[in-house]
Amino acid sequence: MSLWLTLHLIGVVLFVGNIITAALCKMRADLTKNSVEIHSAVKNILCRLYIYDPGSCPHHRLWQFNGCTRGNANVGV
Repeated sequence: MSLWLTLHLIGVVLFVGNIITAALCKMRADLTKNSVEIHSAVKNILCRLYIYDPGSCPHHRLWQFNGCTRGNANVGV
């Protein structure tokens, strides 16, 4: 039980750290109001998400497809 609890707590810390890091990167890019920098930050966040959480890849690909088919060509690029 102790091993599973330890693994769970490590996973929680990594998950929350990933969310906080992504949010800070996105907020910092938003402050510049430069669309190229915002786009670059979002691409980097998604790239890290694909590397650290490969199970979420199908979900994000579906999100990108839905965004692009609704006329918003910049979503998920």
